[in-house]
Amino acid sequence: GDSGSGISTTLASHMNAVANANQPGTEAIMMVIDAGTALYPTAKRMIKQGFMKPSMYFPAFNDDAREAIAKMTAHMENHRPGVEQLENREARPWYTGPEVYIYIDRAHLGLDGSPADPSSLAGLVEPLKQGFDLGVHIITGMSAATYATQRVTNKFIKTMTEELSSPVLALSAGSGLGPFM
Repeated sequence: GDSGSGISTTLASHMNAVANANQPGTEAIMMVIDAGTALYPTAKRMIKQGFMKPSMYFPAFNDDAREAIAKMTAHMENHRPGVEQLENREARPWYTGPEVYIYIDRAHLGLDGSPADPSSLAGLVEPLKQGFDLGVHIITGMSAATYATQRVTNKFIKTMTEELSSPVLALSAGSGLGPFM
């Protein structure tokens, strides 16, 4: 969506919905990368409720956020199923523990080729492409202009939308951006 269209509010609402539907720490944990700090009040509440540790809130795509993404990628790799576990896919015997929700506001600041870092989100792509439920959910918000211009060329966006068929919620955006899908 365009600036002011409710991207951060939508992410905060999703965080609250996850908190209302799950037990902290045992059913759901959260990580927040919040380049504009709009999610800080919600993140602070999630910390108090036990869904996040203070060390899992990042006010920018900085070295700490990149390190956390690398750790999350390793976490996802460790939960990849073995061949013997594939017969019972729905039961997901290869994964135990809480679901992990990664919220990224202003995700365009961490995309390949961005000024922030060329590899901020790229590490999350490969484990997701394996097609297994790894217990990780990535919820991002970004400008409509970035999505429109990078949806075909950016590895992270392309994987999420085309290869994984992740849903896209389009908020208010100018008609000059052309079709999104």
